[in-house]
Amino acid sequence: MRGAQTSLMPILFSRFAHLQRQDKRGKVYKNVQLYKVPPAPSYLTIAAATIPDDFMTAFYTLFDCLELVPPAFPISVPPPHAETPILVYGAGAMSDQYAVRLLALAGYKRVIATASPRHHSYLRSLGAAHVVDHSAEDMPEKIPLAAGRNKNLQFVLDCISAEGTLKSISGVVSSDGVVPMLSPVTEGSRHITGKTCKCG
Repeated sequence: MRGAQTSLMPILFSRFAHLQRQDKRGKVYKNVQLYKVPPAPSYLTIAAATIPDDFMTAFYTLFDCLELVPPAFPISVPPPHAETPILVYGAGAMSDQYAVRLLALAGYKRVIATASPRHHSYLRSLGAAHVVDHSAEDMPEKIPLAAGRNKNLQFVLDCISAEGTLKSISGVVSSDGVVPMLSPVTEGSRHITGKTCKCG
């Protein structure tokens, strides 16, 4: 496992900790990274302490695919890429809003989100430093300006994963950048990639 901090926790949290299939069954305890196992708030019953799928999608994509793992939650020191601009492309949907919030909570200060204008104020309240209208013709120019540099971005999360979004992203991501996609790429209503996409 990556990371030095581990903790002995009940298997109750195993799905949140992204255990391998062979580790999920028949285990009473499992050694997992501390940042993957937050305690349930004391005011919630165990029946109410659930984690939405949209949250899990964002969590896995950011911290496993993009490897933007914070040292711990809550953070006590900034993560290595705290000042690196990170683009969440298509941040109007629920999993993407979780991504913006998780990045802010993990200590990333330069989150850029694209979404329709009706979502802008809410995304800023979640922690986005800049929000760009995804339908604006000058969006490809606005994203590098929001990043505060002319250089292309290292980390981009494609929350839409359509042929058109990949074209837009290709103009702002660096040649060695990482772009995980949340679903198979589509052309119209047809998938044009396989069912699984490797991160990176």
